[in-house]
Amino acid sequence: MVEPIFEIKNLSFSYPKSSELVLKNMNFQIFQNEFVALLGPSGSGKSTLLFLLGGLIQPAQGQIFFQGMCLQKLNDFQLSLFRNHYIGFVFQQFHLLSQLTVAENIQLPSAFPLEMPQSMNENSTQDLKTFGLFEKSGALPHELSGGQRQRVAIIRALSQQPQIILADEPTGNLDSANSQKVMQELLRLKTLKKTIVLITHDEKLAQNADRILTVRDGEIFEEKILKEIPRKIGQGWVDFKSMEFPDAPQKALSFIDPFIFRQSMTNLKKSKLRSLLTLFGISVGIAAVFSMLCLGGFVKKQVLQGYNSMGVNTLMIRGYKDWNQKFIDPKVLPFDEFVPDRDFKDLKEIFPAVQKISPTFHMWGLTATFGGRKVDKEATGVGVSDQIFSILPLQIEQGDFFSEINVANKDPVCVIGSDLQKNLFENQIAIGQVVTISSQQTQFYCVVKGVLKARSSKASGRSPNSEIYIPYTFLKQTSKEWWSTRIDTMVIQLSMDSEIEKTGIAIKNFLQMKYGSNGSFWVDSDAILLEQMAKFLNIFQIFLVALALICLSVGSIGVTNMMLVSLSERTQEIGLYRALGCTSKSLKILFLQESLITCSVAGLVGIVFGFIVVHLIIWGASFILPNFLFVWIWDIPALIFSLLSMFLVGYLSGLIPAGRAEKLSPLEALEHS
Repeated sequence: MVEPIFEIKNLSFSYPKSSELVLKNMNFQIFQNEFVALLGPSGSGKSTLLFLLGGLIQPAQGQIFFQGMCLQKLNDFQLSLFRNHYIGFVFQQFHLLSQLTVAENIQLPSAFPLEMPQSMNENSTQDLKTFGLFEKSGALPHELSGGQRQRVAIIRALSQQPQIILADEPTGNLDSANSQKVMQELLRLKTLKKTIVLITHDEKLAQNADRILTVRDGEIFEEKILKEIPRKIGQGWVDFKSMEFPDAPQKALSFIDPFIFRQSMTNLKKSKLRSLLTLFGISVGIAAVFSMLCLGGFVKKQVLQGYNSMGVNTLMIRGYKDWNQKFIDPKVLPFDEFVPDRDFKDLKEIFPAVQKISPTFHMWGLTATFGGRKVDKEATGVGVSDQIFSILPLQIEQGDFFSEINVANKDPVCVIGSDLQKNLFENQIAIGQVVTISSQQTQFYCVVKGVLKARSSKASGRSPNSEIYIPYTFLKQTSKEWWSTRIDTMVIQLSMDSEIEKTGIAIKNFLQMKYGSNGSFWVDSDAILLEQMAKFLNIFQIFLVALALICLSVGSIGVTNMMLVSLSERTQEIGLYRALGCTSKSLKILFLQESLITCSVAGLVGIVFGFIVVHLIIWGASFILPNFLFVWIWDIPALIFSLLSMFLVGYLSGLIPAGRAEKLSPLEALEHS
């Protein structure tokens, strides 16, 4: 016995919002190569029955078998494959997408389901010629007559070579001439071994069928056989049950699927003004995020560099011999003063944050003399290495600093403060002159290599402009005052990204472990000030970014609104996609990608715009602020954060409309007006 293609058993159906049964206890069969006409008045349930056969809706009661397989047992993906491979829908309203050409409308079924697209049927070109539409392949639907549009719908239904054609009143919107042409095409399809189910309320058209099922009030009122057909499996028939029919997609959907991308761009072009306004909102938001991050980072860097030049990233480590040590204390290294060759080398090797080190000691109350002029007991001799000039905020006004070679050779050179230059030399040139330095026990001479710019001091009672910076090596070998030239302090410059306070404590602990009870050590720094400033700048930057993100969120709301409006405008299009084999997941990805494309295009424009704005601000500031130079900023973290924000906004903005699109009923979407 030959199995029917469709077998309907005890089929009943009612729509969700209605308790009235549209179809009532239907039982019938449809066989291969049979032309069945469903005849009946409007509202009798014919279209509902057709949509049930096509898997667009599910029955409330009863079963629909296709080649022995119950359609109710198929999941969304399998039903999509079923519609795409076996069913060709011909709709009364044509359902051609207005933005696509004739050829593109015909090719739509080949793109579905997106998880497992099929190759385009090579016979489609021949079908265009057969139906007399080859020259219209590049035309848009509104450029065609009603008959031509219906023929395009028929060719689209044939594009995947389905076994069954479900035609829902295909002549309902056509004149008699075009109606006759469409009927001739349906009869021609029957000769191609297609099974045709035609819905009509025209008895004359129904007479072309092999069998007429008259439907009234949701029931099969009458069955009339006009022509007996052999009930056997014809040549070229593909058995539904023998096909590879996966439970799940064979490949994951991609956000860069060519069809999705093409459709997304097409839909964005349909409402250019709305898309442009939405793009503008996102562009402003991304530009604000990028520029605020760049400017915040730039300002933070400039401020911290300014503090760096003031020496706030420096540590002063003081060390003294502990005279209170006991005889029973562990005997480790003795400590009288810091030894540069030993202590400095250890610190640089152990603490990577240490950049530069200079020994420091002071000889107070010195007298400086030159050419009969004298500064009596007001000068301070400072024994240092050449590195002190890059550690402390010292600026040269005349001459130059002494060098590493001067320190190594123990040269009698010095760099003097601005007050000493005025008091000793007045209008004379100080560079190269020999100054006599003396105290109660020591007298020496040094050649002036440089004069420092005037500066202020945070320490009360100290005059930094009366200081004389001398190589510590020369001063130690020359002075007879051992206590004054003892290296009890070292000035350390740390990297700006280091934790200054913690590093200082770690250095102190290291020295304490190294010398034990033989020495006592203290750490002084401006780390607290620096850390508070860095914290303030971080808060300031977060505040700027928060404002920018608010702007971006407004733009994202615009994208969501645009997508929701687009969803309402394209409901019938979505229903068509579902009828052609699109899965609910495909629809979700389609809307998400449209949102991502919108935000990506707008975001890239916003980043470029933000980059320009940032540099215009810096360029303008270079004219207004003294000693401020224009620089190019390449803030990679800001770029990465902006790109992530762009994609995140695109994804989140598309979630709501994508979720709604995914939940749309195929039939409700298709019949949406």
